[in-house]
Amino acid sequence: MSSVSAFPTTQLSDETLVARLYDMALSGEDGSEEFHRLDAECQRRLVSATATPEILKSIAATG
Repeated sequence: MSSVSAFPTTQLSDETLVARLYDMALSGEDGSEEFHRLDAECQRRLVSATATPEILKSIAATG
């Protein structure tokens, strides 16, 4: 079982978040608790972004 590090919500930039998700997916860790927590944070940020609803729907449909 893998260890899940504390989630630094305010310290993690969008770029770092996406890069970490990408690295974890490439290494087969996409089923881990950490991956799911990071993915949920990414989705939270997308929803709270200033983008139009149409853009968010298209992003959500691809993920």
